[in-house]
Parts: sequence; structure tokens; C-alpha cells
Amino acid sequence: MRLASTEKDPAFNVDKEIALRVLTTQHERQQNAEISFLSCFRGTDLRRTLIVMGCYCITVLSGSTVRAYATYFFQQAGLDTEQSFNMSIGLYALGLLGLLGTWLLMPYFGRRTIFFWGQAVQTVLLLIVGGLGVAQRHASKSDSSLAWAIGLLLLLSSFVANLAISPILYALVSEIPSSLLRNKSVVLARFSYAVLNVVANVITPYQLNPSAWNWRASADLFWAGACLLGTVFTYFSVPEPKDRTIAELDLLFERGVSAREFADTEVSVRDIVDGAEKLE
Repeated sequence: MRLASTEKDPAFNVDKEIALRVLTTQHERQQNAEISFLSCFRGTDLRRTLIVMGCYCITVLSGSTVRAYATYFFQQAGLDTEQSFNMSIGLYALGLLGLLGTWLLMPYFGRRTIFFWGQAVQTVLLLIVGGLGVAQRHASKSDSSLAWAIGLLLLLSSFVANLAISPILYALVSEIPSSLLRNKSVVLARFSYAVLNVVANVITPYQLNPSAWNWRASADLFWAGACLLGTVFTYFSVPEPKDRTIAELDLLFERGVSAREFADTEVSVRDIVDGAEKLE
């Protein structure tokens, strides 16, 4: 009862909720008797596993490693050491404000909606920063306005990432898998994230370092393209799990409902098992 939001739903019935969860688990066992890592890649669970893996990887594709190297990035963008450090502190402060802002957004907006628009805005910000980086190569070294513009936009991108991408990820990866395979799906998703993150952390210093690829701020053009890929993936593949029970999500995936139609498609838990009137 402590986990239930009785203020939002005064008619909440804990016995009915537990009965529904039991029936949902029985239904999932009928659909897939095995509970193994291989089961995550069979039937409808394959689609669900690929979605959570993609969602985890999107945090890297949205430029998380650039923000991780923020102080060095600011230096390569043209700010001095002291200002680069100060800007990095501001970046983490805005990231914290973004996380707090997520608490306000999630009760009113769907996870898919926030996740998608967060990436769309992030793509634009990274594209602008990358464009300014290109312009900076042809500008006078005494002109610091571009360096400050790049720095401020990177601060804004940190706010957007922590408001609408990173925290929403954890809701999606916990809600989209089936209840029986959730832990294994999350493990696979986290593994895919770790692999991609290793690659990103290897190439990012090469992108920023003047003695290597020397892309500097224009490296964000690369991450803008990566973030765009994540945005497209979200639009076509990531469904809306908000306000859906586990049973409803199971039915939607079993029927092959498009990710874009999840929020508007009506399903009934009566379709799961005969005699569902026991839940009344």
C-alpha cells in the first residue's frame, strides 16, 4: 500500500492489483516457458530487448562523452583554464536542475514524448555547437565570442540531456521488458551501453585533441549525427508505456502494435485469461 498512489487513484484495490500481476506472470509463462538470456531474443521479447538496448545506447549517442570531457572541451573551444573549470561546474549544476525538472515533467507527459523531443532538441544544439566550431577555425584568435557561445550552448545541452534523456531512460528500460525477463533485458541493455561507451570514450579524446584529429568543437557535428540516429530510432521503435499495466504492455507487444500507436490503442486484460471477471 505504501507503493500505491492512493491520492491519484482513490479506488485502488491492492487485492485486484496483486491478482492481475499473478495472472500476467502466468500468461507470460504460457507465452515463453523458459527464462534465460536466449529467451530475450525470441518472439515478442526480441523486440522489447532491442528497444531497451537502443534506449541505453542513446545516452551515449546524445553526446554524453563530450560532456564528460567538458573541461577539456571548453579549453579546446578557446576558454582559458580557469573559465573552463568554472563552466564545468555550471554544467554539472544545470545537469542537477535538469534532473529535478524531470520530476515535474513525468506526471504530465509520456516517456516517449519527453525522450523523443529531448533528443530532437539535443540534436539541434549539437549541430549548432559543431557549426560554431567550424566557424571558429576561420575566425580571429582574439575573438572570444564564439568560444563563449559554444560553452553556453554546451551548458544548455547538459540541462536538456539530464531533463529529457538520461532519467527517462531508466523508466523506459524498466517498463518495456516483460516482467519475467526484465532483469535479463536490463543486463543486456547495460552491456550494450558499456561496449558503446568504451568506443565513445576512446574516440572522443582523439576528436578534441589538437595533436590528434583536431576537430575541437566541430566534433559535435559527429555527435549531432549520432543523436539524430537515436531520435529516428525513438520515433519508430520506442513505445509509450506511461499509465499502462504490465498486462496491457504484454498484449500490445503480442499484437505487434506500432510504437507510434501504443498510447491510443485500447486493450483489455480480459484478453489474457479466461475468467478475468475475478478481478472485478
